[in-house]
Amino acid sequence: MEHTENYQLPRWVESDRILMEDFNQAMAAIDTGIKAAQDTADGGAAAAETAQITADRAEGKADAANTTLAALTAGLGTGGSNCRIQWGSYQGSGTYGSGNPTVIACAFKPVAVFLQYETTTNLSLGQYFHILLRDITLAPSGDMQGTGLHITWSDNSVAFYSESNSALQFNSGNYTYRYVAFGCDEA
Repeated sequence: MEHTENYQLPRWVESDRILMEDFNQAMAAIDTGIKAAQDTADGGAAAAETAQITADRAEGKADAANTTLAALTAGLGTGGSNCRIQWGSYQGSGTYGSGNPTVIACAFKPVAVFLQYETTTNLSLGQYFHILLRDITLAPSGDMQGTGLHITWSDNSVAFYSESNSALQFNSGNYTYRYVAFGCDEA
């Protein structure tokens, strides 16, 4: 008796004796092969369904972000000036005080600046933030209450310093500070 190439199923020739056990082995091999193919197809279908759900969620988040962005930008330019955003980073130098202010220069009039840095000490991660807002009196004489941070705004920059230490001034050495500045073109 001969056998097929892939699954070794019996292939009878005229002189072969046909036995029931040959049929049973062939049917078992066919059944096993079909089941394996179905399981693979089912797994592929489940993976495709999961991928589609993930894609739908991502599309929903993107749509929500676009809607939010559209709402935020709807009024831009209606007051006579355009909103501007600038972001970047700077390396702290370790200096502080009125003679060594930290200055963030912008190509527009800044009205809000968000500062951030991370530190790892004693196996714990800390994130620190400052939010600077133009024309908001945080404490007498421009001193942010409790921090000793003095803030000065100009038409194209914000400068700040602390007489206490470089950490309060967001200028400690060997730290990278990140910022996002929001502002506007002058009308």
